[in-house]
Amino acid sequence: MTINEVRELSTALLISLGMFVIGVYLICVMFGAFNMSRKKETDTKAINKYLLRHLVAYPLVALAVAGLTVTETVSARMARGKKSKMTTLNRWNYDKQTYEPYDVPDNWNVKSYSFDMDEIVNCPHCGKEMTYGSCYTSREIHTPNGFGYAVCENCYNIERAIENRWRNKQ
Repeated sequence: MTINEVRELSTALLISLGMFVIGVYLICVMFGAFNMSRKKETDTKAINKYLLRHLVAYPLVALAVAGLTVTETVSARMARGKKSKMTTLNRWNYDKQTYEPYDVPDNWNVKSYSFDMDEIVNCPHCGKEMTYGSCYTSREIHTPNGFGYAVCENCYNIERAIENRWRNKQ
């Protein structure tokens, strides 16, 4: 299940839950009005006041609070929706012995894992398109968990040469 499918499902479930809560609330209000009407000392004016308060005033307050929450959520989504032009990966710096940010264009399909060996991916170094099955595991560009991204053969050989030069200096 993709993240978009999960979002759609959770939205549908939240809407359904909201409609259920509204239905239960309306039943309770009507049951309260019915109980008021059965009492001899309750007049029509008191029942109307009860209904007005529970069917108009309280729901308007609830909608105002929900509206503010939804507005914050929508603006937060809009802020998140603004994508940068680059995706930041981690690149190992042999001299500093630490990771440094490494940017690749958003339109590149860089992967550290794929179920489909025929999927077309980009080398994060040069951008060359190739099938995932023909790639090598990068020695420098890693996920936050340390798994290497898929790189082309030429860039892999360059990475190995850089690593060997560093090891020989030690």
